[in-house]
Amino acid sequence: MQQHPAVPDPYYIRTLLFVHMQSLKTYQLYHGEWQQAEAKLRHAEHQKMKLDRQQSAGSGGVTAAKSVLSRRFRNFEKLSEKV
Repeated sequence: MQQHPAVPDPYYIRTLLFVHMQSLKTYQLYHGEWQQAEAKLRHAEHQKMKLDRQQSAGSGGVTAAKSVLSRRFRNFEKLSEKV
């Protein structure tokens, strides 16, 4: 018995569903990674703004505070390069 030409083969439908589910999983995976990268970038930008405020309001002659701030700035630069 032959199927009606307008009715697709069940194997074809199963294959389409499988491909669709795989692409959905891939999309969800990439979307999650994108959100994590965006969160890291926002955190790094927030740390840079915080560091800039500390440097602009810094106390003139204290060298220990300046060395800590410069170390934080170097760490921020490394972090921003990774992101």
